[in-house]
Amino acid sequence: MLTGTSNGSSQQGKIVKAVKRRLVAFAGRFDLDTSGDDLKQWLVNSGIKDVQCTRIKPKEGREYRTAAFRVSCSEEYRDLFYSESSWPDGCELRDWFFTPSSGQRSSSLGTDGHTSAQTKSRPLADNGGSNGKMSDESTV
Repeated sequence: MLTGTSNGSSQQGKIVKAVKRRLVAFAGRFDLDTSGDDLKQWLVNSGIKDVQCTRIKPKEGREYRTAAFRVSCSEEYRDLFYSESSWPDGCELRDWFFTPSSGQRSSSLGTDGHTSAQTKSRPLADNGGSNGKMSDESTV
């Protein structure tokens, strides 16, 4: 992937602007009493200043023994965000997957409190038949 770095001329910079992508991850295996504010404060203390934490609520009728969150921050904190020392001992961090249809991938926890993913593989379409590559359509 290529990420642009040019600001263009001052007139061009006013007309065409890009929005920088945020890092987004699933963070799980937290104590049920952990709040989004608790996790945010932990990460701010680790040096990630613009972090956002949203608790993932279980689907209707389900209960889990652990809490999970959708966590995001700006790209400038990449090294801290993906550093094991920035996160509480025992929590799990996974990339958040976005799907073309919904705009985001939702997460669900299995009966054991762990996340589970269902993946459907389908061949990538091309003009001359199959090239042997598979595409994953996933839901968590």
